[in-house]
Amino acid sequence: MGTLIAGLISPRVGSLLFAAWLALLAVRGAWTAIKVTSAVHHS
Repeated sequence: MGTLIAGLISPRVGSLLFAAWLALLAVRGAWTAIKVTSAVHHS
């Protein structure tokens, strides 16, 4: 039973972690782009 529950939960948890990681990368990328563009505009 425990392995069955783990088998059901793990893929969902894995996909959630993957989505969170992608979101983090997207935020970091956007933040870097904003800092770069603002630095270019200020100089």
